[in-house]
Amino acid sequence: MNKETGEAEKILLDDVLFILVTGKDLTIHTHHGVYRPVQTLEDFTEHLKVRGFEQLDRSNLVNMARVTRFDPYSKIAFFEYDDLPTKACNVSRRNLSKIKHLPN
Repeated sequence: MNKETGEAEKILLDDVLFILVTGKDLTIHTHHGVYRPVQTLEDFTEHLKVRGFEQLDRSNLVNMARVTRFDPYSKIAFFEYDDLPTKACNVSRRNLSKIKHLPN
């Protein structure tokens, strides 16, 4: 469900940047919007790991193909595109090896 419009929408897996848990809220972030699914993060982790998604901290599941750069000082992965605002998510210390290869 689109968080802004309240409408049910299909989301293409390639459009997903990351999935985030904040408190009890699970949200899917794309370039086009933020969505609330009915599944849990564990459900997504189980099914999307084979599709290139990695859990970079306890509260997120990241489409590694969509990360454009990583800031090792703040431990943040960025999803930047020319015509859209930058989105970002945290990377835990123990998962740094999954993302260190990306440009700063």
